[in-house]
Amino acid sequence: MSNKMNDVQSTEIKSNPYEVEVELPSKGMFYGDTLPEGKVTIRPITVEEEKLLAGKGDKMELADRILSECIVSKCLPLDDLLMTDKFYLLLNLRAVSYGSEYGVSVQCPACSHKFSHSVVLPEGLQLKVAEEGDKEPFDVELPICKKKVSLRFLRGSDEKEIENFVKNLPNAGNQEGDPSYIFRLSRFIAKVDDEELDAVSKMEFCRKLFGKDSLAIREAVAENETGPILSIEAKCPGCQQEMRTVLPLTNEFFPASVV
Repeated sequence: MSNKMNDVQSTEIKSNPYEVEVELPSKGMFYGDTLPEGKVTIRPITVEEEKLLAGKGDKMELADRILSECIVSKCLPLDDLLMTDKFYLLLNLRAVSYGSEYGVSVQCPACSHKFSHSVVLPEGLQLKVAEEGDKEPFDVELPICKKKVSLRFLRGSDEKEIENFVKNLPNAGNQEGDPSYIFRLSRFIAKVDDEELDAVSKMEFCRKLFGKDSLAIREAVAENETGPILSIEAKCPGCQQEMRTVLPLTNEFFPASVV
């Protein structure tokens, strides 16, 4: 299966100028009949919600709470939304609340020069959208262990499970590498050779995989998953080299400071 990739052009201003209708990258295709048109209407952030952003607290929790408040149409609970759909809504919420232009600081990998770069959200990013015939779960045969793995997309609930997993790890901050890596990989797995596994068994399965099998899983997810592509292109003003980097998410994404 291949997903259509096109420039992000899915926001439509409604008759109320303060509301924006957003067509989700999934087009609602992975939610059964609960969101048949795949469209969600959002409103801008208010000062009451800015107050939350300006305070202390878990930023992911705050973003979820604020996004939930700003959705004004019928929608699934955020925990049931694909992570990619939820993030696309956040991009649009940022644009409708504070403007589309998002300035970031970028460092050139060739000459280490730091410079400012701006991206127009969400139009400045590319988007992979669902096509007719796309389905979940989808299968991939692993090249080394020869197992057939059925894969699923991650939801908001998976995001929370991953965060809780890391929080509950003893000495997580002292571990080498990414402490969530194996657990996150295991969350994509629905079945192995058509057999359902519990969470512990999925982790053990992933832990024993060779790199080529892990790569096959990650490539299959990347090929099938819908959503915004977070890599951006920029030209270094120092050495003039064209570069590609991941869009950084800073405090300016939802600016709430008065200074």
